[in-house]
Amino acid sequence: MVWDILYYTFTIIYSLIAAALAIVIILENRNPVRTLAWILVLILFPIVGAILYLFLGRDYRRKHLLKDKLVTSLPQIEFSELTNLGIHDNFQKLVRLIDNNQHSGLYVRNDVQVYAKGNEIFDTLFADLAAARKSIHIEFYIIEEGEVGNMLHDILLKKASEGVEVRVIYDYIGGMQLPIEWKKSLLDAGAKIYPFLSAKSLRGLQYINYRNHRKLVIIDGEIGYTGGINIADRYRLGDHLGLWRDTFIRVRGSAVGAMQHAFLIDWNFVGKDEILSLESYVADMPEEGYADEMVQIVTSGPDTDWPNILNGILSAINNAKNKVYIHTPYFVPPESLMLALESAALSGVDVRLMMSENSDSLIVSTASRSYIDQLLRAGVRVYLYRYNFLHSKAIVVDDYVSILGTSNMDIRSFEQNFEVAAFVYGTETAHKLTDLFEEDVKTCRELNLMSWRHRSLVRRVRESFARLLSPLF
Repeated sequence: MVWDILYYTFTIIYSLIAAALAIVIILENRNPVRTLAWILVLILFPIVGAILYLFLGRDYRRKHLLKDKLVTSLPQIEFSELTNLGIHDNFQKLVRLIDNNQHSGLYVRNDVQVYAKGNEIFDTLFADLAAARKSIHIEFYIIEEGEVGNMLHDILLKKASEGVEVRVIYDYIGGMQLPIEWKKSLLDAGAKIYPFLSAKSLRGLQYINYRNHRKLVIIDGEIGYTGGINIADRYRLGDHLGLWRDTFIRVRGSAVGAMQHAFLIDWNFVGKDEILSLESYVADMPEEGYADEMVQIVTSGPDTDWPNILNGILSAINNAKNKVYIHTPYFVPPESLMLALESAALSGVDVRLMMSENSDSLIVSTASRSYIDQLLRAGVRVYLYRYNFLHSKAIVVDDYVSILGTSNMDIRSFEQNFEVAAFVYGTETAHKLTDLFEEDVKTCRELNLMSWRHRSLVRRVRESFARLLSPLF
């Protein structure tokens, strides 16, 4: 009798809690697929589902986790000048969209170098760091101890001891394996290093699902880097997936100030002992010696009103006339992105998507396969990168617009992670990315609709189930 009373009491209390959570989820007015997925989890796994939702499912975008405390006085281009600057008519709306989304202006006279090999990336990056005179600002999702991590450590230790201002941000989850000694020795030398949203605090635990996936390096306010790599040996030496193929860019010119701005917003959030001003860390750009590529630096995440990077990608694809080439390790797109790719392909644009055949994330990789049939039917050419792991995040549109940064083509990157991307306008970078894409095709297998449809029923069920759960992760 007592057990019956306890059972019914528990059932009633839990049902009320589950109903309340379901109402909260519905009232958030998010993507219906995501809403239904969370409600399904609550039904199938009542207690676990409620806990997972409290930590992983809540939407904090409107709470503005990061506040822009910087007073920006960077020189920007008036939009009336876009035609005179040579911005193609069909992409002028993209430039305006990005500026309206987050006041990210267009920066001219930039030299953009593209790197695709781990050795080249780290050799160039470390040489620039070793030559730093005033400041080094670093932000990575993952920093691991190893050959690459220790090389970085030694350079930072030396520069800090020379009086260079060294500041490092790493994501708390991505840097969990970083030894205390690695950090302490830098602190003792005068460097400053902070984790982003540490789960050791109640605030960090509350926001544990929102990870800082940004990668930025700014040296003396003159040189900026961004792209997909982390500080880890797998980009240089490989691992069980092979050598990690990624894309990283080195920027010199006026856009470095915008990259510095992005870093300092994050620093002023984590660096509790100081609030830095942008003007102190932006170098004066000489009038000569830079190429004519134009750049917009775009950040996106729970600190922005809109999914800025996704909106920019959609605008670029929707205005494409000739081609869209995409590198991505993961492909779990929102419906708007699928529609844009399908519409472009069906209208005659040469749309090509390359993703890795092997993956470090089984559920995301499996979910990615569920979209391939639909893409192939629309005329999108799909390639699976073999032998090594494709971690590159790069898009080129019409041999003119290049989008390079940290954002994967998946819901997590567009809606939950803190991300950064460079939108580059110019033919030089676009041609370089096109050449890299075509070189990578040689190690890919292109998928065919008829043969793809002959995969087993078990695989298709597994892919569909992973797709159903993918919005949760």
